[in-house]
Amino acid sequence: MNMLNGVRKQIAFVGLIAVMALTGLSYPVSADRYSDSNFVIDGTTGASFGGTSSSTNYGLVSSGGDAVIGNGASGSYKLGQGFTSQLEQSLLMWSQPDFIDLAFSMELVNGTRIFNNAWNVETANVYSGGVEIPSSGVTSVAGKVGQALSFDGSQSISLGDVQGVEMNKNSTISMWLRPTDFSVRQNPYARDFAGIGAITQEQDGRLNYYYGPDGGEAGPYQVFSTNTALPLNTWTHVAIVRDLTTMKLTWYINGVQDNQTTANYSTITRVSYPTEIAGGYLTDNYRGVIDELKVYYDAVTAANIKAEYNANQQGIATGLGIPEITPGTGTPQHGWLVTFVETDAPRFGIAISQDRDLQSGSSTIPAINVGSIQTPVLWDNGVTKGLGFSAPNGSGVREGDAAKWGDFTSPRFAPVPNTLTTVLTQSGITGDEKWSDYLKVELDVPDDQPAGTYSNTVTLVATIIP
Repeated sequence: MNMLNGVRKQIAFVGLIAVMALTGLSYPVSADRYSDSNFVIDGTTGASFGGTSSSTNYGLVSSGGDAVIGNGASGSYKLGQGFTSQLEQSLLMWSQPDFIDLAFSMELVNGTRIFNNAWNVETANVYSGGVEIPSSGVTSVAGKVGQALSFDGSQSISLGDVQGVEMNKNSTISMWLRPTDFSVRQNPYARDFAGIGAITQEQDGRLNYYYGPDGGEAGPYQVFSTNTALPLNTWTHVAIVRDLTTMKLTWYINGVQDNQTTANYSTITRVSYPTEIAGGYLTDNYRGVIDELKVYYDAVTAANIKAEYNANQQGIATGLGIPEITPGTGTPQHGWLVTFVETDAPRFGIAISQDRDLQSGSSTIPAINVGSIQTPVLWDNGVTKGLGFSAPNGSGVREGDAAKWGDFTSPRFAPVPNTLTTVLTQSGITGDEKWSDYLKVELDVPDDQPAGTYSNTVTLVATIIP
């Protein structure tokens, strides 16, 4: 495959085996650094690329839609941050869990917009053109992962009435906060506090979560606080999980459970109401820096929260945890990752590789020893052991034998290769279109698998194919 252009996403797999149970497999995703003997370019998370530019002396991969972001240099040229007015062809790629409504990395595209990089078709379409940030009071700064947005308290960002799938049921809100002022109460993220929910930063540095049964801001509501106060001018990862199945509210601070209580209301009436970043029902807007804001339409598990925190600590944008596995039961567990591609090129491909088997000290969890990308196989419960992946057919027209991967109910699996190998090729693209491709990862381990935290790095690369 002639890889003229590429967007690279690294995925770090992390798993924990404790008391013979496997938990916390994660799928962090980030951009990478592109380099060879002639050039180096630092990419950005959620970056896009476009245009064909090469010679015997250099190759250029641009990032950020129709903007070139980052620094590049060689013996013959030097490239600083700059703007390209038009690219002949471009490709934008991002990956998220399949149970997410909103995912704002806070990276600016074209200098003025942030994008919702969630899988949810409804919310993704609403913000397909991005959300304009205010012209004053909000600035792009270095974030926990890539760039973040700094707010001086004079402005907020309205997302309008977000039409999420089930935001009025189980829900999780997570983000990184770096507060700069505790003199007034502030909303880092809010909707209706007597309905779907709002987060308030109090003057003592603690966070309060509000939600209620009737919607809006006139009915009854519950207030639930963190035990831990956030420090000023320091990054803190926060997550609030509303589980109306178990009737629990849980706060997590830096990946660890901080407080838990019983939820008072089992149902929430959804009413039309705006969702705001750095603003809400309070008079004063947020003062501080926000990064990696995500809203899930599910009660995310503790393993998922920890995986997200660990991934972000490595500068990687997304973590996804696989549910607990009990070795020897013959019951594997899995996770779904949705990779979206937006491009005006007629063909593109997605390739995958890993740096090593899952590893913890001297112990490893190898890839499955059956099947291949050319000939994937059905998972045989109780027999198939290790890490495998599948790419059941998503949207669009795949070239070759697309049926070899099976469908969503009966996917076929292959081991992740150690060298970059094409998984699928899409064609028949006209105009600027969006395509979704699903990756399912399956995992099982033998009875005697040693306890430990296992990790490796998997890389996804999307390329325009001439």
